[in-house]
Amino acid sequence: MRVEGTPIDSYLSKIAEVDERSGRPLSRQVFLSEAPGGGADRNGVVVQPGESVLLIAAYGDSPDRFYAVRSFDGLRRGWLAESALAPQSRPR
Repeated sequence: MRVEGTPIDSYLSKIAEVDERSGRPLSRQVFLSEAPGGGADRNGVVVQPGESVLLIAAYGDSPDRFYAVRSFDGLRRGWLAESALAPQSRPR
C-alpha cells in the first residue's frame, strides 16, 4: 500500500454497521483500495461492519476524504472512504 496522504497519529475507528442514508443495517464486507479516491482499484482486502481499524493517514477533504487503514495485526492494509466509517468514530 502506498501512503500518499498526510500521516496522522494512529486513530482507532470503527467500520459503520448502519447505512447513514437509509438507516438499514450493513451486512456486507467493505473492500479496501490500493490508493485513495473513488476510482482506485480494490486490493483484495476486506473489513467487516463493526470491525475496529487504525487510521494512519488522511487524503482529501470532507466529504470526499479517504483514510489509510490497517488492522490491529498490521496484515490488512488499504484505503477506505470516510463514509464507510461509523459517524461517531470519525476523526474531527
